[in-house]
Amino acid sequence: MPPAPVDLRISYRNGDGATVPLAAGDTISDTTAPLLVMEWDSSSDGSGLLPVLAGWGSSATPDRAALQPTTAQQYSTVVGDRQVRYAHLIIRDGVGNETVQTVGPIYIDGRLTPDIVHARDYHGWRDNGCTLLGVDRRESRRFADGAGSIAQRFYATWDETALRLAWSGADWNTDGHLFIYLDTVAGGTSVVFDPFNETNQANIELPLRDGKRADADYLLWVADDQTINLYQWDGSAWQVIDNAGIRYQFAMMGTDHLTDIVLPFALVQLTSASPLSLIALASREQKLDIWATMPSTNPLVSAEMQRTASTPVQLSQKYVWETLGSGQCVNANEYTDADLVLQATADPAGITLSYLQDNLADRFDLARLEALQNTDDEEGQQSLQLLQQVKQQTQVHTEPAMYGQDITYTIQYRNDGTAPADGVQLVVKAWGPLQLRDPAGGTSAELVLPLEQVAPGAAASVLIQGIVDARPDAGTLASDYLGVSVYVTNAERGLFDWLLLAHSIDSDAPTNVALTTVTTGTQFVQPGINVLQGTAL
Repeated sequence: MPPAPVDLRISYRNGDGATVPLAAGDTISDTTAPLLVMEWDSSSDGSGLLPVLAGWGSSATPDRAALQPTTAQQYSTVVGDRQVRYAHLIIRDGVGNETVQTVGPIYIDGRLTPDIVHARDYHGWRDNGCTLLGVDRRESRRFADGAGSIAQRFYATWDETALRLAWSGADWNTDGHLFIYLDTVAGGTSVVFDPFNETNQANIELPLRDGKRADADYLLWVADDQTINLYQWDGSAWQVIDNAGIRYQFAMMGTDHLTDIVLPFALVQLTSASPLSLIALASREQKLDIWATMPSTNPLVSAEMQRTASTPVQLSQKYVWETLGSGQCVNANEYTDADLVLQATADPAGITLSYLQDNLADRFDLARLEALQNTDDEEGQQSLQLLQQVKQQTQVHTEPAMYGQDITYTIQYRNDGTAPADGVQLVVKAWGPLQLRDPAGGTSAELVLPLEQVAPGAAASVLIQGIVDARPDAGTLASDYLGVSVYVTNAERGLFDWLLLAHSIDSDAPTNVALTTVTTGTQFVQPGINVLQGTAL
């Protein structure tokens, strides 16, 4: 009979000297040189026991030559970063019987690059705090079931030879397609690929950052749970190229679907010294209808929006890395799960629009918003015409503003994410015949409101008082609209969202004035009180 098995326990000591219990499949990311510890109870055997063989191996099968004989009930060793280890214990009796016990794997994979990229069944790299690049909850706020009810998450990391990318949430068999654009070398195209129409050219442009556009050179297209294609821009069109070497897995991880891709650098002209820009878009089936984006502060772009937009719809955010070298936290604390959501109201009720929440990328981009600062020129008039169209299409109830009237603007904000939103600031600009009351008791055309840090789950609001100018002198050209533009920035994203609140102005004298009833029974004014009734427009 072999010796009785024992209770084999594993743990590690981190850089602070704390002992942390481990279980098979766990990842150690808080230190790159942990002390791995295995402990066990006494065994028993009628033939007597020899010293056990113990050690931490790199394979699930113990290498007897690498194990150490010991009579203690503990064995420990220090290992380095990017290791996969198994705790092995061989209990031996005096007549040659053995009991082999193994616990593992344990992954040692620190927060900084390079990470473990090529281990197929290893997913702990997504949990180290540096690889989550974004969470898009916009569809989950709209739908109660399906992929839309699940927050979409995007992850990335690398080692010396390959990128590893992951998207969790969507099932590409039913929820559409995933497109990942990579800007790796000079050249490329700024236009998003549309495989569902004859021209293959969508009315969407890739984003700018610091004045430089993401001109994509390569495109990964995930069509379903089995199909991934790699495209290269040849100067005039996208061409399918050999994707041998790409490892693509699609599986359920808990309650989420996980898309897991390993992309060798060599396939997309990358090295560890290369810069990289990247943007990922999730589209519906059979039409380019963007329902999730990474970074998540890009606008959503519907197929209808592309058909009606007079100019290309401009995406606004992308990921940028200057190199793919070692020692980097991939999200650099810039692309964290800080999900700042803003809403605004006005009293009296006016037109209220949100760039990200109302999907207005085709009509109220930043240039259109800025044009409202001068409604007398041609561009300002065009923005006002768009504003009138939106008002008619949305059929919202609004009340016109009166000269000399106070207007109260309420801006509500909350952080739906799991990380703090740092350095949040609102810049509020009045336009038209409107001034804003400042904290000193005066008035101004612009207010800067530092919200600083918004903690996860926190929600609050700010009130802004506006006052409409006095009625202009007779003969002065009067404005038709007034309002405020609210620009939202934070430390991670820069300027990423904006809101518009507008009122029409009741500036015209009544027309079509008519008397309908004279209560005295005569058309002549009588002594005393005369009550008249009439109509006016």
